[in-house]
Amino acid sequence: MKRVIAVIAVVAAFVLVPRIAPAANVADFIDFSLRNASNQVVLPGRLYVPPEAASDPATPRPFILFMHGAGEDGTNNTSQINVNIDNLLAEAKRRGAFLYAPQTTSNWSSAALTANVMTMIGQAETTQNVDETRLYVTGLSNGGGGTWNMASRYPGVFAAALPIAGVSPAADFLPQRLLKEPVW
Repeated sequence: MKRVIAVIAVVAAFVLVPRIAPAANVADFIDFSLRNASNQVVLPGRLYVPPEAASDPATPRPFILFMHGAGEDGTNNTSQINVNIDNLLAEAKRRGAFLYAPQTTSNWSSAALTANVMTMIGQAETTQNVDETRLYVTGLSNGGGGTWNMASRYPGVFAAALPIAGVSPAADFLPQRLLKEPVW
């Protein structure tokens, strides 16, 4: 429990506390989009893969899901990589963690959308050496609401959730599912 609290504190610190971090660059991320059988993008996304994942592939790495706010809605698969993710990326680089930033066209309330996000997390677990015990979810504004939705729909999956200035979660949100979940 102390480790979870420490991780939540770190996530909060690098998301909430202003720091001078180098600007996030789309080139730091690989295209990590969900595609259908016709190779059409169903869910745009970007994944930061830490260099340590290649140099030390036997060591499982933490995985952070970042859900963007309304200002980054779209399908260009670049808008979600902006100043809102700068400090998070800097900390992922420092700690050798994966950082996944999907992009939605509206908000994070759809159960089908969050299921697609989980599909991509599963793909990362299959193709990368993701530590399944260190999955973290955070987001701001619309993404904060999405954080509540992910934590409520998938209890027990995330080691910690950090919604920031979250909009109201979806109608199927059940707060009782979060009673034993680490949320800050």
